[in-house]
Amino acid sequence: MSRRVLAALVGRSEEWLRQVELGTRRLDSISVAMQLVEALRFDQLDDLVDPRESAGPDDRRSTALTDEARAGYALPASLRSPYAGAATTAESLARDVAELRDTWWHASDRVAVCQHRLPQVIAAAQAGVRDDPGDEPTAAATVDALCLARSYLVYVGDRRQALVLAERAVTLAETASPASTVVAARALAMSYLQNREFHLALSIATAAADRAGDRLPVLRGSLLSVAAKAASSLGEDERADVLIKQVRQAAAALGSARQQRGVWFGPSDVTLTEMTVAWTGGRREELPELALAAPPDSEMPQNLRIPYYAMIAALCARRRDEGTAVLQLLAIQRLSAEALRYDRMVHTALRDLLRTRHPVLYREIEQLGRLAGLL
Repeated sequence: MSRRVLAALVGRSEEWLRQVELGTRRLDSISVAMQLVEALRFDQLDDLVDPRESAGPDDRRSTALTDEARAGYALPASLRSPYAGAATTAESLARDVAELRDTWWHASDRVAVCQHRLPQVIAAAQAGVRDDPGDEPTAAATVDALCLARSYLVYVGDRRQALVLAERAVTLAETASPASTVVAARALAMSYLQNREFHLALSIATAAADRAGDRLPVLRGSLLSVAAKAASSLGEDERADVLIKQVRQAAAALGSARQQRGVWFGPSDVTLTEMTVAWTGGRREELPELALAAPPDSEMPQNLRIPYYAMIAALCARRRDEGTAVLQLLAIQRLSAEALRYDRMVHTALRDLLRTRHPVLYREIEQLGRLAGLL
């Protein structure tokens, strides 16, 4: 393949490609790197950006780009399937993703189940995209699978690789429907928020919310919620207040629908957004009133209620209200014992509780700490 053809395939100039080959210009775009891999038919991005010069298994030069690129194409080790992906129909793939999403929202052992099944689903999705790259339903189902995998990676503490999967979803969404573009943009905005890139999170979330409009009300409400949290984290309190008002309006305008394409949004999300903004804005004294005003509604999936209880637990632990904090943590344990191990706000609460050594509750707190892996 000539340099001219390859440069055209990835949307860059011949001169740019020549400079990359000579090492005088950095290969600094993950999406372009993945396009090069596919065009050159490499098995791994390692073969493109991090060639081995030694047979030693650990002898590789590591850079921020190669780490991200390796995760983006080959997937993190936890999500790799030991079997080659077999192509499946778009309908079957969408059904598998929907079942896994239901597990993610409702199952008490969601991490264990997704750890087992996500690699198989993603392998099948990648095979489908490879075999029919222009098929819109396959691309849409693959975007949904990657967004679910992103949520899983964030939950188990791998936020950096989660960001790479979100970027991959955005790239794939270009060949899918407009709704897929909004879904992928939300995943990217969430990942930037969780990686503390608040300016990017705010700009992407607000732009995607405008794009969603009235056609995708659930997605629009969720994106406005992300934007409000990002604005608060930037210290833009007035803008955060305006966005929260829009989040309330979006929730009030919803009909019976609460989810679209794997995104949940409803009245309880307004409360969670307000609580998060109060927490990041240093107005934690407002949390109890906010929580009492609108507790999670019964329609909200059980695993999506956990952040609500965790935030109250963290606040009460910090205020030395150990009894209320423990009650909230026990509520989380009843919903999903896994959350004690993986939820970061739960860990914040437990660390404060463990330091206080409450004379009556310490044995209960110590047991929760062991379940969380903190002892």
